[in-house]
Amino acid sequence: LHSEAGVRRDHNISTARTVVLSAADGADSMFTDLKNHQDYVWPEWQVKELVEGAKLVHATNINWGLQFARAARAAGVRVATDVHGLTTLEDAYNRRFLEQSLDLLWAEC
Repeated sequence: LHSEAGVRRDHNISTARTVVLSAADGADSMFTDLKNHQDYVWPEWQVKELVEGAKLVHATNINWGLQFARAARAAGVRVATDVHGLTTLEDAYNRRFLEQSLDLLWAEC
C-alpha cells in the first residue's frame, strides 16, 4: 500500500524505540525515545491519498497521527487510536487523540 501511494522512507527520521518493563505483579514502566517523530509533518497529499478509500484509519498517539485522524474524519472514515501509558482521562496530551478517535479505542487496562 505504501509504495502504491508513493510513500517512501524519510531518511531524515531515525527509528523510534519504546521499551516496556513489566513486573510479575502487573506493574510496568515505559521508556520511549521518539527521536524527531513528534515534529514530523506528513505531506498533505500523502495523508489524503493514504486515507482515501480506507474503511478504518488507525492513528496512534504521536503528533502526526492527528493528521491522519483529522483527514479520516473529513473523508467520513472511521478512526481508531491506541493511547500508550494513559493513566487518567484528564491526560491533556492523550485527550487530543481521544477526541479525534471516537470510533474505536485500544487501551491497556
